[in-house]
Amino acid sequence: EGVVEYLFRPRRLEALVGFLENDENNDVQVAAAGLLANLPKSERKLTMQLINLGGLEAIVNILKNGTMDAKENALSALFRFTDPTDIESQRDLVKRGIYPLLVTFLNTGSVTAKARAAAFIGDLSMSTPKLTVASKSTFSWCFRSSRASLCSAHGSVCNVNSTFCLLEANALPGLIRLLQEEVHATAYEAIQTLSTLVLEDFPQRGARVLHESNAMRPLLKILNWGSDSLKAEALGLLEKVFVSKEMVDYYGSTARLRLFGLTGMNVYGDGHLRRKAARVLSLLERYSRSRSSSSSITAVVSENRRL
Repeated sequence: EGVVEYLFRPRRLEALVGFLENDENNDVQVAAAGLLANLPKSERKLTMQLINLGGLEAIVNILKNGTMDAKENALSALFRFTDPTDIESQRDLVKRGIYPLLVTFLNTGSVTAKARAAAFIGDLSMSTPKLTVASKSTFSWCFRSSRASLCSAHGSVCNVNSTFCLLEANALPGLIRLLQEEVHATAYEAIQTLSTLVLEDFPQRGARVLHESNAMRPLLKILNWGSDSLKAEALGLLEKVFVSKEMVDYYGSTARLRLFGLTGMNVYGDGHLRRKAARVLSLLERYSRSRSSSSSITAVVSENRRL
């Protein structure tokens, strides 16, 4: 008999929730949260029953008041309640005040807690573009007359509860700090979450947000100190950012030095990494050629005028 089948037997789920609620026995609470974190997320019926029995409320309470070990397991367990394809389940958690807790973990948690909080914020941020489209269509006339300020990343009127915007949640400084701390596990999750700000339709907005928040230099430094997998993640974000000519003007020279080092790796190096670096370098060179062509045309025009 599997664990899930066992938990569906009478009174078993109630007992598990009771263990989660047991603030007086840390070992029991840690074990219960760990068990829940490792149960298949595809068991939707189990998840719904846990919510009905107060399991989600118990998890949030652990995040507020538990030991760090319990909080780490609770963060892992939390993912089963927030399927990125299910915005309503995410909305339920945001209404329970999860965002400020996650931001706190970015700043004061253990390495594991920081990484899991960053990943969770990334899941919420992935939903923001869909929610901003909905809010624009619903409230455009009201906002047009009220002169509400637009989010610099999403071009919409954002807030934490309605669009899950990580800028409004003040999560950006903590995510950038994870890049600066030079810890692989947390930097990896931070990059993935920051990537959600650079939207395919309007990459310039997100790129400018990263520039103005001083995220670009620690991101570029990862190409020096990071593992191959971390460098690949950084290159993926840089490929999105350097679609913006403005960002190439700001960081092109610094980026080239690091990219040349990656594209010149020996033949036994990571071919995938070399190819990603070459793609980013091609973006920089494209704008360089464009600038050179413009300069040449200007020079020819000036020469013709003198003649």
